[in-house]
Formats: sequence, C-alpha cells, structure tokens
Amino acid sequence: MFLKVKNQVRHMPRLCVVIKVYNEYKMLNDCVRSLKNQTFKPSQVLIVDDGSPDPNVSKEIIRLGKEYPEIDIQLLRLSMKTKPNLDTVGRPWKEAWLVIKDQGNYDYFGMLDADTRLTENYYYEIISEMERNQKLGCASGAIKVKSDFSEYIVKINVGAKVR
Repeated sequence: MFLKVKNQVRHMPRLCVVIKVYNEYKMLNDCVRSLKNQTFKPSQVLIVDDGSPDPNVSKEIIRLGKEYPEIDIQLLRLSMKTKPNLDTVGRPWKEAWLVIKDQGNYDYFGMLDADTRLTENYYYEIISEMERNQKLGCASGAIKVKSDFSEYIVKINVGAKVR
C-alpha cells in the first residue's frame, strides 16, 4: 500500500493501535469494526485489559481475533484489579509502549478507549498530516460527541507538540 503526500507516493507507514479496556468488553466489537473499516488500516491492534475482573473481557478479545482475522489483534492482560484505580490510569499505555517497542518497527501508534468509534478516513487523515509536517510530534482529529440532546463536533489541537 502507498500513501500520497504532496504529490509524492510513499510506502505506507506501519501503525499500531492500542485499545484500553476495563470491563467494557461489550463496546469492543464496534471499536474494532471501526478499525477494520479504516482506509488506512493498522498493522496491529493491541488490546490492553487493564486488570478487568470480568473473564468475559478476555473471551471477547479472543472472539474478535477470530471474527476479524484480517486484523492482527493481540491481548495484553495486566494484573487484576478489583475496581478502577485512578492511581494506575497511565499503566495501560506504559505497558503497551513496552510491548510495541519490543514487537515491531511501527512508524506510528494510536491510542483509543474501548468506547471510541472512528470515521473511515481518521488514520489516513492524521497520518497524512504527520507525513506532510515532519515537525509534528503528535496529532489528533475531531471527536464527534453524541448526547441525548444534540450532536456536535469538538475540534482537538493538531500538532500538540513539536519533535
């Protein structure tokens, strides 16, 4: 696959997406489906179970790996917690980073929560922007927030830090 940036065709960069989950196994299918439908597909999806005491979380991740064989879904299970703990809020990302660093040579990685749903061009647009502007250290897009009363778009800063 190739990515076109500034009228130049380049080899497609490798993307690893990390999904953090704590007992939210019922939300994972929609999240993974939105990754499957990306125009720029991740090379790997690492689902980090942040110590869920519910055994259905691991079962659902294994099921998703079978349902979506075209996506390399990996499970990283962290030590069990009896309740969510704000003191360990960064633990899934830290542990995932260690795995990503050791496993592959990814050009980019994305981080999602289990309740995230992405538009089809999300990673294509983000990575195209990163490729166009090599000084960007990170980028994000827009989050579509839906509530009982209305639907609106919240824009998020693109290029939050410079390398």
